[in-house]
Amino acid sequence: MRRLIVAYTPYHVLLATAVLQHSPDENHLAIVRDFGAAAEMASVLPRSTVRAFASAVALGGCFGVGTRMRRQFSYRRSAVEIARHAREIVPDQIWVGNDARPESHAAFRAVARMRAAPAGVFIEDGMTAYAASVTRPLSLWEQAAGYALFGRLWSGISVLGTSPLVSGGLFTHPDIVRAELSHLAKTPVSRDALLSPAMQTLAADMVRGAGGDPGRIAGADAVVTVTHSNVAARSPDYRRQMLGLVRHLLRRHHVIGVKYHPRQAEPDYLGVGTDPRVTLLPRGLPLEYLYVLAAAGSPRRLQHVVGDVSTTLLTARWLVPEARVTSLGRPLGLLDSSIEQLFVRLGIAMPERLEPE
Repeated sequence: MRRLIVAYTPYHVLLATAVLQHSPDENHLAIVRDFGAAAEMASVLPRSTVRAFASAVALGGCFGVGTRMRRQFSYRRSAVEIARHAREIVPDQIWVGNDARPESHAAFRAVARMRAAPAGVFIEDGMTAYAASVTRPLSLWEQAAGYALFGRLWSGISVLGTSPLVSGGLFTHPDIVRAELSHLAKTPVSRDALLSPAMQTLAADMVRGAGGDPGRIAGADAVVTVTHSNVAARSPDYRRQMLGLVRHLLRRHHVIGVKYHPRQAEPDYLGVGTDPRVTLLPRGLPLEYLYVLAAAGSPRRLQHVVGDVSTTLLTARWLVPEARVTSLGRPLGLLDSSIEQLFVRLGIAMPERLEPE
């Protein structure tokens, strides 16, 4: 079996690596440069103790591209690069982390012109796979522009995992996927696979490759995730509220980690990194690497994970079950009934105020 994995986020890379770490197949990883650490990840993986991939490259991408229209043109350039790479690999199977993106469609079409159409597998994108309300509805203008720019490479789907490209999927919680994905053949991602000794070594290597200190990061008592500055700008109180939250956590913990969005260009827009008790986590890496390091530690230090409504809360509850996991979605006005039901089911706290303890 020859396989091509097209990953758009660090989370996609992490899940694919965990699942394929003992695979006897020929697996090739293409990381789309949508986040700052894409090239570093592609460099570290071939040299790591996890031998999941025969090759790993970083291609195309739109990291640092500001407007949506400019990103669309970046997608066009990326699609050409991904299609060329797919023709070189000629895979029997293609895994994609985003089956709405033109690059994914370009990979499938490029291979289908050379041989029988490859089988398609969707790599879950976190919250979008579980909360029914998390969609990306497209306006008529966006649909028209998409078809004009990409033609047959444009899917127009609003729920990832629902394009005709894919018939199966990788899921961390396969028993609670949203209804739109129930038809997919589900491959569960094992918690033991993510926390294996080889993955622990890889997590430390990835942190070092991104300029971080694995020991200091694993020593955080609490972690708070911060939304992208573009999203934060829509709420005039967000910055003040998050600074208050950081001060609140520092009164209760010795060291806290602060994790910015992987596509955040500015390294510390809250300005909290000057406090010696605050560790800025490498923003280009998924927070799940910290969970892997925390789970390997003895004694385990991580006591509390605080976020809005992000995927990191789901994976914290799963990978570090002894830690308290708190969503600030209620005071930030981000909760709806489907997200609330999901968090209740998984045991994620949803306080009324930003001070979660």
